Amino acid sequence: MQNGVRIRIGDPNRLVPPGIHTYTIRYLTWWQVSFGPDEDGLDWNVAGNGWNWPIDRAELRLHGLDGLVWNNVDVFTGPQGSRAGDARIIARVPGFLDVVTTGPLSLHEGLTVAASFPKGVLQQPSQLQVAVHWAGDNLAVFPSLLGVVWIAFYVGWLFLYGAARPPAVIVPQFAPPSGFSPAMVGYLENKGLSHRDFSAGIVGLAVARHLKLIHREGTYRLVRQEGGQPVTDLEARFESALFRTDDELSLSATNRNRVVIARAAL
Repeated sequence: MQNGVRIRIGDPNRLVPPGIHTYTIRYLTWWQVSFGPDEDGLDWNVAGNGWNWPIDRAELRLHGLDGLVWNNVDVFTGPQGSRAGDARIIARVPGFLDVVTTGPLSLHEGLTVAASFPKGVLQQPSQLQVAVHWAGDNLAVFPSLLGVVWIAFYVGWLFLYGAARPPAVIVPQFAPPSGFSPAMVGYLENKGLSHRDFSAGIVGLAVARHLKLIHREGTYRLVRQEGGQPVTDLEARFESALFRTDDELSLSATNRNRVVIARAAL
């Protein structure tokens, strides 16, 4: 229920017979007095405005404050926010106040009494007591409040210290154009085929598992492998030129002609 508390009375499993029935609701409330600079007061909604049926008569009897003198007493009737005053003060003596409506109240209409009295009659709570009471009534707000404080602290830390940190090392990452072998990329860079590009072609076939590169006693030997990953047409021609006579090639002076032919195919 918005701006209020819904209470249920009676037995939900019992049908009330026709007739007049009296219900007495006793409850305890606190922190209802407002403390002003010149006077204190009580604004009390007597019956509430949430009733779904009309009220024939509403009455407030306020007593128990011996010797309390009322400065001003205002009465309001009707829906919430109404300034109508269809009620009268029956008794207004020190320590006692009696107010009653002068007519029935319609659906969602109520009676509110605003009474003020001199300061000093009631002890005003300290700032610490007010703070403790506010904290107890707003416990659900604290997690959100802590989240806002944490975000503000983090943003402030980034602003003060994050910008002062040296920039992180930037590591560039390169990849050849799609369909280009390492040897082709080297050819484009050098505008010609170098020894390094020839070696890159061999390493590229080894990475694709089309050959195995063996180094022994200062000599490199290429051994053809079956299967492997797909390669470009140029790399396939280069592989065929390397192993045109058999499945092994030693990169030595005795095989210079085979190396030259393979280099030309690349």
